[in-house]
Amino acid sequence: MGLKPGDAFNLLLAQVELREALPFAVTTRPKNLLTADEQAAAWTKALDAY
Repeated sequence: MGLKPGDAFNLLLAQVELREALPFAVTTRPKNLLTADEQAAAWTKALDAY
């Protein structure tokens, strides 16, 4: 992305201020990963127009 670490951190802090929360979920229980077929279906659905 071409960002310096300091710039990336400043973007993170700006998002925290705007959202008044972290811009990502923090959990100790991660979601299950998609199977290869589910992943392929998701890609096909998202990129079908191309």
